[in-house]
Amino acid sequence: MKPWQHILLGILLGLLFAGLILLFILPQRGTPIPLVTVTANPAVRQTTESGQIKVEITGAVKQPGVYDFPKGTHLVEAVELAGGAAEGADFSKMNLALVLKDGQKINIPNLTSQNEISDQAGSGVLLDINTATADQLMALPQIGELKAQAIVNYRNDHGPFQALDDLMEVPGIGESIFEALKSLITIGT
Repeated sequence: MKPWQHILLGILLGLLFAGLILLFILPQRGTPIPLVTVTANPAVRQTTESGQIKVEITGAVKQPGVYDFPKGTHLVEAVELAGGAAEGADFSKMNLALVLKDGQKINIPNLTSQNEISDQAGSGVLLDINTATADQLMALPQIGELKAQAIVNYRNDHGPFQALDDLMEVPGIGESIFEALKSLITIGT
């Protein structure tokens, strides 16, 4: 190295060393600013943080109501917590292995309501797409065997329909078919 480079390097190292000394010796200036985070709904935060979900169980159970479950709870466990199945409960079209989701409403059908639906299908009574069998669905216009089975499969895989227009998420059911059906169907109460 040339002599001027040694001098320059010495000056730079001296400044660096002086800066480090000042950093540790000088008192802290100013006041710290506290950071505050705000959440929109503390109840929602508590539910998600605790791993709990809320699900409403209605229909043919002994104690219908809104229940808290741990995430990953299956429908069969929810029915047990709701006092078990009421007399005449019909689980033939239900997916008892369904994993529940927060905010979901599950209606357990009973055998008498199923028979009433099939008797009333042609009499102007709305058909509940959450409880109807494939045969009952085939009584609807533009719904054949494949589309009826697709509705039942979708319901078993994703849980009950939450709104009528959710029916359009079923493969093979578009806006035109939905428009033909919407005055004939319901999602129950």
